[in-house]
Amino acid sequence: MNAFHLARSLPTASRQLVLPTIFVVLLACAMSSCATPEPPLRMERRYATHTFSFDARGDSPDIDILDFHYGGNDHPSVRGCPRHPDQCKPPFYSTVAHANMEVADQLYVKWQIRTSGEIYEDVVNLRDRLPSDMTGQRIHFIVNLDRLHVYLIGANKVVPDPCPPIGRRAELSMSSNSYEKIFSQFCYLPITNLYPRRISDRAVKVMEGRS
Repeated sequence: MNAFHLARSLPTASRQLVLPTIFVVLLACAMSSCATPEPPLRMERRYATHTFSFDARGDSPDIDILDFHYGGNDHPSVRGCPRHPDQCKPPFYSTVAHANMEVADQLYVKWQIRTSGEIYEDVVNLRDRLPSDMTGQRIHFIVNLDRLHVYLIGANKVVPDPCPPIGRRAELSMSSNSYEKIFSQFCYLPITNLYPRRISDRAVKVMEGRS
């Protein structure tokens, strides 16, 4: 017997009291936990022919890259250490991965400052920082002491060409400023700073330096 049949079996005076209560309960049930829950949203993987790269020798000569991982791919060009830590053989000096591969939701980098021995790691959420179409674009990171810098290099040349003379580009390549370094290499393409954007965008120190 359902609630309405039960109410109809009651005396008239009782039905007048019970029916409004039943209606309120059913309405609340439909609007809250009694309703069928919505299925969780599934994040679809995106793929595009693009490039992931870093060059610690040229960009960060005082840094050892201990690990890096771009996206869900396990290929050595986008993942430093395999899933089994005992097979990890850092430092990693550089990589250039160009393929039709997954557009990653995040980038993980772990590094050590040679002079101090301090070890840092950082995880960058790329989900809301990358354009919807990554075709032909490049993600390039530079480590500057305790800071990770991530840049997006566009696919189409800038017109007019903003590149300075070769001598000035050589000077910029030796700069301690990460943007000047990346500009010296890719000045003819649009460069967008992906990370850091806020003061709170900082790496985590996971090991103190030598005393």
